[in-house]
Amino acid sequence: MLSGLSFQQFKDLTPLSRATELLVETDLKIEEVAEKLGFADESGFHRRFRRWTGRTPRQFREEALGQALGSVPGPC
Repeated sequence: MLSGLSFQQFKDLTPLSRATELLVETDLKIEEVAEKLGFADESGFHRRFRRWTGRTPRQFREEALGQALGSVPGPC
């Protein structure tokens, strides 16, 4: 699974995993997620997250939550 990754991609796996977890599983503000991950400010986190995923943290959260809501069955 990890073969073919560059060293930088490998280093990015843990913070990316933690970032996606915090964005989806908590209601923390994006600024708070950035702080928990050790970023000096939200804009640095925003740039890095976009480089990792191709989406902003807000877009990622909205898409993930939208998918989760779409998978919950409605009333019969």
